[in-house]
Amino acid sequence: MENENNKTEPQLVSALKPITGKSCLLILSILVTAYVWLFSGAFTISRDVVKGPDLRVQETTDGCYLEDKLQAPHLPDLHSVFADRISGQVVFVGLKLLRQTWHRVLFRCEFPSGDISVVHAVDDRRSFGHLPQYVVVLTCPIPNEYRLRSSFNITLRRLPGTDAYRNIKACATSNEKHFLAMCTMVKSVDAFIPQWLDYHRYLGVQHVYIYDNDKPAQSTLQTSLQNYIKAGFVTLIPWAHSTSVNKTYLEVQIAHENDCIWRHKHDVDWMIKIDVDEYIQPMDARRPRIPEYLNDSLYDSVAAVRIQNWFFGHPPRIAPRGDSVIERNRWRAEKHTLQNTGHDKNILRPINVHYYKIHSVKLGGDVISADPYTEMRLVHYRTDNQRARHFDLPKFKERDESMVRIRQALVNHRLQGRSSKNNKRRISKKVRKPKISKETIRI
Repeated sequence: MENENNKTEPQLVSALKPITGKSCLLILSILVTAYVWLFSGAFTISRDVVKGPDLRVQETTDGCYLEDKLQAPHLPDLHSVFADRISGQVVFVGLKLLRQTWHRVLFRCEFPSGDISVVHAVDDRRSFGHLPQYVVVLTCPIPNEYRLRSSFNITLRRLPGTDAYRNIKACATSNEKHFLAMCTMVKSVDAFIPQWLDYHRYLGVQHVYIYDNDKPAQSTLQTSLQNYIKAGFVTLIPWAHSTSVNKTYLEVQIAHENDCIWRHKHDVDWMIKIDVDEYIQPMDARRPRIPEYLNDSLYDSVAAVRIQNWFFGHPPRIAPRGDSVIERNRWRAEKHTLQNTGHDKNILRPINVHYYKIHSVKLGGDVISADPYTEMRLVHYRTDNQRARHFDLPKFKERDESMVRIRQALVNHRLQGRSSKNNKRRISKKVRKPKISKETIRI
């Protein structure tokens, strides 16, 4: 037996010798090629792809929006997909929990033409609060033949494997440019919105993007804001997305914020991000409009101007009077709230922001603070808002009529505008065009 084993061992070694030479390099080359094919789309495993629960979209003047988020096992939850013509990218925006490491996963964007690209998400680890949630943004270059299209379909596939959101409709964003716009999400607060819009339009806001968190069958914003929509001042966006298991209501809010920022990175210079019970007040009489604080070239590289919160209301012993939130709340707290305590808001420079969450820039450029005494402050009328409040309001001891004066200037401005229109109508009625006779025409 011993001799037989000794005879067979050299035969085995002899059989392995051809593999250890040039053939080894050939096998390695074949394996690498197969790996590249797998990731590039030249070769895929035959398996059904995973579709999102509802790929329906709703179209607006600003593009199209998913009716609900895309959600499937082994894929990130995605709240929006759109095509940015200026940057030449398809953008996917979603949210994740800390344990979900989508930044370590490769994804492949597939176009109907056969064009593909492999991408990954930038890691987001900065968050706070109960059950913190983190942003996921994926961007894919748009092939040249799709750059000018108003919409097209795209498939997002996880690698390796074939788990995918297939044939998602991506619409191009609007090309209308604004220096200063405003973005917010609302639900059943119609009464607050018109006066909030009028105030900020008077102070220099050019356009407002309102994300409607009400179900379409329950929302009344299309009716209550129809004049603003027809005038081209407001874009109403359906955003009644559901909340995922193990995530809070903030998922939908954070998703809309990052959708707004990424969707308008290249057509809005500055984006105000506040709620409808918050008003930005310029504090320098020489600069009565908000854009006058943002024109400085020193701000070109910053991600945001932080606006400090100052609560306004009225003492319990005084009954509020007036037809506006400004007139009913003429008192303020003695001091503004401290920075980074959950009440600051921002005027964002979208081009310099990558991730954002409610009160702060999570990933992007530097943030500077406006002086609440000499530059701008955030006037917060929280007492009139019936939304659940998880903090105590301060005592309102200081009488402050500064916001009332701005509102009165706004009212006077509107009255002058109406008077000017009426005068033009009277003049046009008096001036009649001369009748041209047939004989004159012959001559």
